[in-house]
Amino acid sequence: MHNALKEIAPPLFVTFPYFYITGMQIAPTVAAKQLQTAIQNEINAKQLFENQAAEVRRVTDTLVNELNNNATAIRQRALAQADAAVREAAAEAQQIVDEARITAAEKVFAALNLTTPQQRQQIDYMFGLIKRKDVRLRLGYQPQIVSVASGTN
Repeated sequence: MHNALKEIAPPLFVTFPYFYITGMQIAPTVAAKQLQTAIQNEINAKQLFENQAAEVRRVTDTLVNELNNNATAIRQRALAQADAAVREAAAEAQQIVDEARITAAEKVFAALNLTTPQQRQQIDYMFGLIKRKDVRLRLGYQPQIVSVASGTN
């Protein structure tokens, strides 16, 4: 019979945009089971979402800590490099000042014709006293008045 129907009417394919079923009743036990299944699916979806959100928060917190640690390490390295540069510059400046003092002292010794180590040591001592803030030093000389006797014999 099936073949007979195929010969009489060829198959016809039809698409129905809407299909209404009326007059059907779903048994209360089946409806309750379907409702429980739907509720459980929503609970599972909510739990999955909460788990995913917790994982995202954990990963985010880990990344924030990592970034903060990197920033701290970079800051400490930069401060150490800056301190090293300042110390190096201060050492170079002190070396330049010391070399200038030596050169100036040599020029003073030459200008004053100080040739013996004792003379140089005395000048160094006076310069040391001049540099001190707690010592007041006045350098001067005692003028001597020399007069020539006139011929009163």
